[in-house]
Amino acid sequence: MRRTILIVAGLAAAAIVTVTASASKHAVPTVSGTVTSTPTGDSLVVSVKSTIKRGKKKVTLTKHVTAHILGIVAPAGASCYANQSTDALSKLVLGKRVTVSGDPSAATVSLSGTPDVAAALLQQGTVQVDVAAGAFAQLATYAPLQQTAEKTPAGMWAACSSDISTSISGATSAVPGAYVTYTATVTNNGPLLAPTVNVELRPGNYAPLISSVTSSTASCTSKTWVAYCTVSNLGVGSTQVISIVIRPSQPGGLSARITATLAACSDAQCGSTPLQDPNLLNDRAGQPTIVPGGAYGLPGHECDPSYPTVCIPPSPPSLDCADIAPLRNFPVDWTVANPDDHHLDGDHNGVACEGDDY
Repeated sequence: MRRTILIVAGLAAAAIVTVTASASKHAVPTVSGTVTSTPTGDSLVVSVKSTIKRGKKKVTLTKHVTAHILGIVAPAGASCYANQSTDALSKLVLGKRVTVSGDPSAATVSLSGTPDVAAALLQQGTVQVDVAAGAFAQLATYAPLQQTAEKTPAGMWAACSSDISTSISGATSAVPGAYVTYTATVTNNGPLLAPTVNVELRPGNYAPLISSVTSSTASCTSKTWVAYCTVSNLGVGSTQVISIVIRPSQPGGLSARITATLAACSDAQCGSTPLQDPNLLNDRAGQPTIVPGGAYGLPGHECDPSYPTVCIPPSPPSLDCADIAPLRNFPVDWTVANPDDHHLDGDHNGVACEGDDY
């Protein structure tokens, strides 16, 4: 990449920039011609013909204009998807008549059936929004196009990524004072090697403190309330195992959580480094454990009746969706006494841990 890869949050922020354009005394320069080549996925060479009179004769002059498309930047050089990006632009415009509006160094390009070439490429996922271009009129339109391509994922957002997934398993019950061991895993589902994966492990906000975190190859540092691990060069299909130990001190419910984040490409030239993780829904997991005693020791209190299809311990303490991930989209029975004590169904639509409930 020739510029820093965008993250969705930064893109969204960029999209709300208000563009105030001063009135221009001159019309935007426009030329039309036939595309003869596409050097990169965001630039094209246009052959523009004009006719002049020389004496009594008319002479046709041909000028070649190299135009860079405003508001987008394409992978280039040895970057992942550079060739495919160039091919996508070529397929769209090569040999066709286009209209180039504005300064050729930052121009809008259109042709019959495609009023905005940049928008079409963003939808395909072959380019990204160029925030280094500053505020431009189309920014608010382009930003959501890229976000949709990232979410799909489409184009380079699918081919140049590493899908990192996590899981965690451990005891579903324990006794006060005993050490409870959980096994956390981080897996690279591809399609590219993941050079760096940052892992965070912690108990729930209410849970006992971490006793230790160990791994055979990952580099981990541990504090009493959180642990951080770094997994390097995680190959496609490879899994890294991390052990986390928590010691409950009293009856109740506790949870061990894991969150993994792919360190995205931010270098000037990314090569085969992944752009991002295309699926963020599988990047975190949690394993709840019940420590019997108090209400937990009474018959009928093992599972909260508000959630008929899953067994979630009753409150207190209050659990959140992160504590029981990857459980998602399970029904809530609002007809029982004291329904949804954990407040997992934020919009009260009868489905817990969906969308904004997290």
